[in-house]
Amino acid sequence: CGMQTVYIEPLKLDIKFAHNTYTIPASGFPKIQQLASYLDKNTELKVVIEGHTSKVGDRELNQTLSENRAKAVAFVLVNDFNINEERVSPVGYGFDSLEEEGDTPSAHAINRRIKVELKKTSHVDNMKWTIYTVEQAL
Repeated sequence: CGMQTVYIEPLKLDIKFAHNTYTIPASGFPKIQQLASYLDKNTELKVVIEGHTSKVGDRELNQTLSENRAKAVAFVLVNDFNINEERVSPVGYGFDSLEEEGDTPSAHAINRRIKVELKKTSHVDNMKWTIYTVEQAL
């Protein structure tokens, strides 16, 4: 008997975006390259790329913007660094998962970000033994 276990390891990929854009800043490309290198060395890992926004603007706009931020990073991993697209999952969270709660320019800048989670599914043997004895009457 065995079971599948998913291990999730959060990894902070500190890429911050300008207001109302999903263009990856030049400072983000070396960080994406480091992630790609790590994925090349650990081929059993999959990556979930989370796009986030600040709470400036309406919910629908921010949801689309966060999805586009995640897709932009996924695009670079797949097309520039040849990571198999089946290993990359972009997801947008809009402003539902703020890192900084304040309503200041600084808080908004912190929340316009990408977060990455690395996932690995492992097969773990979970053996259970049951031993029965039977006595026979003669």
